[in-house]
Amino acid sequence: MGYEKFEREFPCPCGQGFQVAEWEEHDTWVSGNEGAAYRLKCPHCAERLVHFNRWGEQSWVVKQDKEKIDGLEARIRQMEAKVEKLIRELVARHEQPWVDYINRLPNRTAKKSALGAGRGFLKRAVDPAFVEAEARAIIKSDPKWVYEALKLHDTEIDDLSATLQALQQEKRELENSINKIPIPDKRFGFKPFPLPTP
Repeated sequence: MGYEKFEREFPCPCGQGFQVAEWEEHDTWVSGNEGAAYRLKCPHCAERLVHFNRWGEQSWVVKQDKEKIDGLEARIRQMEAKVEKLIRELVARHEQPWVDYINRLPNRTAKKSALGAGRGFLKRAVDPAFVEAEARAIIKSDPKWVYEALKLHDTEIDDLSATLQALQQEKRELENSINKIPIPDKRFGFKPFPLPTP
């Protein structure tokens, strides 16, 4: 049992060079197309097109478009971290009200639902100490869940969350609007696709 390296060339979308797929396969099973690394060996496209992977859909895009998406992703990650930090700090101040809220729920099923608990919870929830420990644990593991469940509001968090949603929407719209040149399947290739004009 082992791996074997493969390489295959396909015509570049512009017709002046090649797309190169490189991958490894196990000798007993076949890997999917997502396991391949692609590069351009083309004097015309290698400097202006870059690899783009969106939800497993691989394509070439113009470098400037990818840089815009990367910039938005960096801003989104920063904003998410800031929102999460503020929510964590706010929720920490509401730990006891959260525990009290869970304890007031009428039955174990309601508590399981409120905590987003998994299998085994109902059996162990006969012990109030277990339920309280689970309630306190979720504040650390998923403060946003608690923030939304308690319907807490904080102007700074709400404003940042609105900005974050706007950035995410801008990124989705940009990803949908840019020209994408499909990357060929490493085994079967693809039909020629028109190159976007600069």
